Formats: sequence, C-alpha cells, structure tokens
Amino acid sequence: MTNKKTTKRALIASVISLLLCFTMLLGTTYAWFTDSVTSAENIITAGNLDVTLEFADAKADPEATETEWTDASNTPIFTYENWEPGYVEAHHIKITNAGTLDLKYVIHIEIEDGGRIDDVQKVIDIYYVDPAVKVESRADLSEEMKLGTLEYVLSNPDMNGKLLAGESDTITLALKMQESAGNDYRDMQIGPFTIKLLATQLASEDDSFDNKYDADAMYPADAWDGKADTSWYNDTDTNFIIGTAEQLAGLAELVDDGETFEGKTVRLDNNIDLEAYNEEGELISFNPVGSYAFDKAFKGTFNGQGHIIYNMYENGWALGSGLWDGDDCGLGLFGLIEDATVQNLKIDGADLPSEANLIGSVAGAAYGECLFENITVTNTSMGNHSYYSGGVVGWASGNHKYINCDLDESNVIASQWGDFNNANGGIIGGAGKRGTYYFEDCDVACVLDAFNDVTSAYEWYAYRNCGMLIGNTGRTEVIDGTTYAAADNVTTVNCTVTYGDWANYHYCQFNAMGYPWVRVEEGYSTHAYGNARYDYATDANGNEVKDENHVHNDGEGHNLLLVFDQLFGGSQGGVYGTASHDGVTVIYNNK
Repeated sequence: MTNKKTTKRALIASVISLLLCFTMLLGTTYAWFTDSVTSAENIITAGNLDVTLEFADAKADPEATETEWTDASNTPIFTYENWEPGYVEAHHIKITNAGTLDLKYVIHIEIEDGGRIDDVQKVIDIYYVDPAVKVESRADLSEEMKLGTLEYVLSNPDMNGKLLAGESDTITLALKMQESAGNDYRDMQIGPFTIKLLATQLASEDDSFDNKYDADAMYPADAWDGKADTSWYNDTDTNFIIGTAEQLAGLAELVDDGETFEGKTVRLDNNIDLEAYNEEGELISFNPVGSYAFDKAFKGTFNGQGHIIYNMYENGWALGSGLWDGDDCGLGLFGLIEDATVQNLKIDGADLPSEANLIGSVAGAAYGECLFENITVTNTSMGNHSYYSGGVVGWASGNHKYINCDLDESNVIASQWGDFNNANGGIIGGAGKRGTYYFEDCDVACVLDAFNDVTSAYEWYAYRNCGMLIGNTGRTEVIDGTTYAAADNVTTVNCTVTYGDWANYHYCQFNAMGYPWVRVEEGYSTHAYGNARYDYATDANGNEVKDENHVHNDGEGHNLLLVFDQLFGGSQGGVYGTASHDGVTVIYNNK
C-alpha cells in the first residue's frame, strides 16, 4: 500500500507519516540523504538517514525510563473515536535521529483524500504542550498552549526543528473538542487524518570550503498529479503562503478566473517539484499563472523566499499555447504579469518547448512597472520558433528593474528562425522601445543557441535579434555610418556577461551556390543547415552535406568564423548588435 496524495493541508491525526525520500538534485553531483517510515500502513523503507518515530501516553513522564514508547511504524497514534464536546486525546511523540547525518524536519498537518472536516474544524482546538509537562487532565491544557483551531492551523506555518546525529525531539500534541460545540458535533466523523513529518539533510557537514553544499536540500513531498488546490485563498486576506505543487497550480487557476492579486502577496514556504505524469506515463504540462492571449495578468507580489521551483514543464503544443493555436501564447512560471514583483526565487530544470510563443522562465510577458529581484535560473531549456524568448522574460514592456538575476551556462535558450521576428535574450527576449530597463548585479552566461535556416554571409544575420541582456531593443542608432542596436533606454550597474565556446559560430559557404550555407562545428545545432524549405546543401560532387564532417574540395568556399559578441541584438537590414555598454563587464571564454 502506498501513501495517498494530499491536496490540502490540515491538522488532526489518525496516522503519522515520516516521509524522507532519497532525492537527487538535477544537474548536480551530490545527493541529499533521506529515509522513510510510514505508520499504520506497516511499511518501513530503509534509507541513508536512520530515523525512528515513537509515541507514548501524554500522562506519562517522557523523561522517565519506565515510560513505554510504541513504535509508530505499526500502530496509529491518534484513533479519534467517540468525538463529543470536551473530548481530548493527547500523546507524546518522539523523533530520534539514530544516524550519523544531521537533519532538519517540518511537521505538516494534513487531511487525507476523502476526509471530512466541514464546520467541525472550527470547534477542534489544537495544543502544543511542553514535553516536560504531563497532561493528566483537561485542566492541564492552558490557553497559552493553544495553537488555534483546526481552521486556523490549516493556513499557518508548520512546526519545525533540527536534530543532530544521535539527538531526539519530543513534542506533545493534544486535540480537544470545545465544550461549547454542542450536540450537533457529537460522534461526527472527521477523519482520516495525517500528521506528516518531513525531513532532509541539515547544512552542517563541512567540505573543503564550508557547510553550505547541501543548504538547498528539499523536503520530500508526494508527487504532483496535475491537480490544483485553491482552498488556501480567500477574498479578505492580502498575504498568502503556499508550499505545494497543487497550491501553485491553484494560483494559476485563480488568476485565470480573474483574481489579479493586485495589492496582495503570495509567498513560498517550501521548494516545489512540478514533475508530474499522467496515466500514460507522459509529462503533465504546468499551466502558467496568467494568460497573455486572454489578458489575465498577475498583478501582485510573488516572493519565493529563497525556495526553488524544480522541473517546470510546459509544452506549448500540449497547452494549446501559441500563435497558431490562439490559446495562451505565453510560457513560463507566469504567462503574463503586470505592475508586479517577483523576487527571491530559484528556477531549476525547467523545460519550455514551443512554437510562436512568448517564453521566459519567470514570465512569458511582463507589462508596466515590474521588479525582478534575486532570481536564479539553472538547468533550464526553452525552444521557440519565430517569436520572443528570454532567460527571465520573453516580452517586456514598461519600466522594469532586474536586480541580482543570475543565469549560468547550464541554461540554453534555443530557436530556429522561420522569419525575421524571432528574438533571443539572456534576460529579456524582446523589449518595447518606449520602455526603460534597469539591470543591477546581474550575471549572465547562458547559451543562446539561435540557428538560422536561411543563414546569410552577412554577419548581422547570424545572430540577428540575439543579445546576452536583450535580444531586440526595438531601437537603432547610426555611428560612423553603421547602424547598431540602440540601448539608450537601458541602464546597467555592476553586471557581468560571459561568452562560452558555443559563441563561436562557424559556417561554410560553397562557391557557385545560393542558399543554404552549412554550419561546421558540432554543437547545439548538431547538423548542417538544411530543411524542407531549401533542402540540404550539396558539395562540388552533388553529394548532400548533413553534418560537419564534410571535406573541402577544390573550388569550394572555406570555413568562416563569426564570433558572437552582442549584449543587444542586431537584426536584418544591416543592423549590427551592440557589444559593450556602461556598467557591463564582458568575459570572453570563446576566444
């Protein structure tokens, strides 16, 4: 028997689950060790952490040697029978780290699928008792110990703690039905319930540098199944906390339904893994928060609080998203934001394949006064055709600030030109020419893999509308008779751009030929240019050239090298990219 998925967070327990699964961080070379014990379902899975879970009657002294502790892996802790006004059930719960690695834990209080809470959540009080205190009668439960009602605890942070190797924590929980509840609640069935304790490694073990190498270890969670949970939202509050994939999907559902979150803040209190599969084993696409096509914008503040969103997958075709399908047209965590703030967020392992879309890891499109602060993007891939793609934002319009945005070389922003409208940017794909854009403390080293199926011998075509900061600024200036991409509306402070080997662009031009030319080096576009539009290139003997391993024969052109060197992209018609800008340090690792 496996654990049931939970789509709500709630309190009361008939089962306590200590879920600690082996988790590998995508794109790294280290693992975070975990273990699992599932009570009442008689399953124990040994892992790399050694954790035990026990409980005892709250009337006993938890420090006394004669106190009897029961293994929670085989016996439910809370039974919850005979509920009526004044009924109390209380237990000591002991968590022991019997292994050699330090850990941190958080207690999630949840209700299983099929459980019923209804109005009874308003009359169940939850008490957190000092474990040194014996709970021998109802009088021992004071108001100071009360966490609140079940209704309150549903929407408030969980209890948490740390355990060094060999240490134990004892907590005491008591649940009491209020005396004033009345006979209407007598014998009401309100289960099944779960108290779930999640744990992962604590950043304490040292390597040669510090003890931070596992600082971002994720708490394990049940795999997301594509469902959405909006129960955390109400019309009166202005601050909300979410911590599951279901709740993040619920945010998207709320914005699609017209809730803009203007003047409101949504905070993450946990890392979230968006990897999900349907019954056929196919990846489930996450529906972006907000829709560009239907003008449904998120207008609030989204604060990641330093947490990570893993494995966000959005397939533009599966979502019906793209100009040709006329649906969403914006891919990213947000499809559309307006006058919004996104801050303190990490995105890792996102995969955003599509055609004719606005694509950005954070937002497909962003309008108005927008702030992107403390954004880190790693191991992310996006592919587009004939539209705008950016490492943070696909299309930007308005007055924007990008502060401390970091996109390393593990990110690939790819596109194939089908016409002259495509633009790739390390931070912004395309920018409205009437806007202003401020960059501070940004580090960009991502790969712009823009390949052109009609590559010309003119240098400005090779990476037209591609720039490490902005792909297309929409503005031009003429210097000494040459037209460049203008960036007079862009301010940069203490920014760094790094070019890697990928930025050396080789191609071969065959004499006595028109289109196409052939890309030589093996890399992100792994075969010679050729497509249904122009067929493959042929050599002097009429043989098709499909890879870089062809041989130059007499009479053929030679290998030409274009070094990509653009902060702001040029375009067709003789517009060159701009290679430098005040406030930007450029590092060349491609020469």
